[in-house]
Amino acid sequence: MSKSQEKTLIKAVGENPSIIFTIKEPTDAIKVTAIASNPGIIDEIDNVTDDIKLKAICKNSDVIFAIEKPSFDMQLEAVKKDGFAIRVIDFPNEEVQYNAVKNEPFSVFSIKNPSKNIYDNAINFMERYSKKELKDKFESVFTGTTNSVFIEDFIGNIESFSDKMKKFILDVNGVSNYNDKNLDDNVKLLTIKLGALQGYGTNIQYIKNPTHEMKLEAVKVNGNALINIDNPTDEMKLEAVKNKADIITVIKEPTDEMKLAAVKSNGLAIMYIKNPTDEIKLEAVKNDGNAIKYIKNPSEEMKLEAVKNDGFAIQYIKNPSEEMKLEAVKNNGRVIEYIKEPTDEIKLTAVKNNGYAIKFIKDPTNEMKLEAVKNDGLSIKFIKEPSDEMKLEAVKNDGSSIQYIKNPSEEMKLEALKRDGFALRFIQNPTDEMKMAAIKNNGRAITLIQEPTDEMKFEVIKNDPFALNYIKNITNEMRLEGMKNELEMIKNNAQTITLIQNPTDEMKLEAVKTDGLVIRFIEEPTEEMKLEAVKNNSLAIQFIKEPSDNIQLTAIEKEPKIIQYIDKPSEKVQLVAVEKDPRAINYMKVILTEEVQSRAVKQDPSLLRTLYNPSCKIVDLVIGKDVCNNNTVKNKI
Repeated sequence: MSKSQEKTLIKAVGENPSIIFTIKEPTDAIKVTAIASNPGIIDEIDNVTDDIKLKAICKNSDVIFAIEKPSFDMQLEAVKKDGFAIRVIDFPNEEVQYNAVKNEPFSVFSIKNPSKNIYDNAINFMERYSKKELKDKFESVFTGTTNSVFIEDFIGNIESFSDKMKKFILDVNGVSNYNDKNLDDNVKLLTIKLGALQGYGTNIQYIKNPTHEMKLEAVKVNGNALINIDNPTDEMKLEAVKNKADIITVIKEPTDEMKLAAVKSNGLAIMYIKNPTDEIKLEAVKNDGNAIKYIKNPSEEMKLEAVKNDGFAIQYIKNPSEEMKLEAVKNNGRVIEYIKEPTDEIKLTAVKNNGYAIKFIKDPTNEMKLEAVKNDGLSIKFIKEPSDEMKLEAVKNDGSSIQYIKNPSEEMKLEALKRDGFALRFIQNPTDEMKMAAIKNNGRAITLIQEPTDEMKFEVIKNDPFALNYIKNITNEMRLEGMKNELEMIKNNAQTITLIQNPTDEMKLEAVKTDGLVIRFIEEPTEEMKLEAVKNNSLAIQFIKEPSDNIQLTAIEKEPKIIQYIDKPSEKVQLVAVEKDPRAINYMKVILTEEVQSRAVKQDPSLLRTLYNPSCKIVDLVIGKDVCNNNTVKNKI
């Protein structure tokens, strides 16, 4: 197989991994690409060596999930790319654990019985983030079913956490009223407060022997938690229905207080309640008018409250009073459809509320018709032989209503176009004045004009910086005017460069000066653009391929921790980073040289704990000469 053939096939299996099964004697590179694209097919491919597996993991850490007994090298590569990969590794050694928490500190909660040293390292790595960022991260990982595996790991391992880790978790999340005796219970209670899983069940389902306080907090967070609680108290049941009304269906013999709380939360819960009191019925329709359909023999007061809440509830009421009908159309004029023999007052009220109601009114008066089009211009399509006044009011309300008007006057056409430039598509033989009115309202209406004049084009270009994208046959003068507007627009909002076809280098440069992160939208940026991007925002470096040392140093000068986004920083770059902030070593994804390590620990000796297997030279720098030769001392470090 030639190199060009192999390259073509690699691209093909990258897009569709199953293609590998049609290739005779695929090369190792093809196998690597296929497995990385779809790890699930690894067992179906012949002669997959450990080297192929390792290279596939280098491309996609998820490959390790498909390997039964990954080698040490595979484990190490996987966790370096994704710390959470450690959860599928049986008995990872300390080096694998260390690299997992270095990549993703939260992965420590997926490790069974990690050492105190690993917990300490995880805390050090978590301190990369601000307290707010950490709190937000805790909240995000404890909500949503997609994180249920992590939550189960976390809660299941709480009792094995070091006391220092438990206190760190509580402190970060603002829990202060705890003592050393109740650390476990406080962390468990925190997991419930951080958020519930979606669907039936909350975090409490993973907690063995939860306390009364935990149970109560759980049903407050998610009423469905009641399902996971044995022998809940009346207080728990009440809090559950307040949060989730339909949970009342699993409560045997709920009290009137529970029933009332349920309908106050969701009026439609009345359908699950046997023998509701009048108070419960009234609260139900006040919450949701449609609850009236589940109430037998409702009182006049209940009916009135129902239509006040939702006019459409009128359809479930037999023989409604005039007052009920009037309140219903005040709520939503369209419900006149369900009212028999409405009075003129009810009809007029209905069209004032919703012009569309005119559709359901027989023989409406001129006043009703006029009020209808004032409220909704499009309702003119339901009016036979409308007057000129009605037509004019209709287009003033909604320009597109011109499409339903026969033989509109010049005034009507102009009014329509002033409100909706695209109404031009409904006007035959428009005058230049009409065309100009249309494009003044919406520049893109020029696309509806055959052979627009230069004056029209200029009008659009002046008001719409994107006009150069859709106007044909523009002059150089027009192009310059448009580019001026585009440049001004970029200065105000750099991301608008994504909407400009073929932006100039000047525009690109202005964009990254305004917002460095837009570098990710720019194809083949120049060195100057890259430099200006990181000057504006050092985070921009993560979107720059193979940044030069100059760009790396510029970014690091602003924020040393930004080194985490640089794949292979040179030793020079590493040294500059640790000189500015020694904790930057916690963010480096490379094997640290002794020089880099020594510079860091000289400034901050506590960083010795974050180094994996430091040399005796590094240990001696911190502790004292020749002490490191004592293996016991080194192991304690």
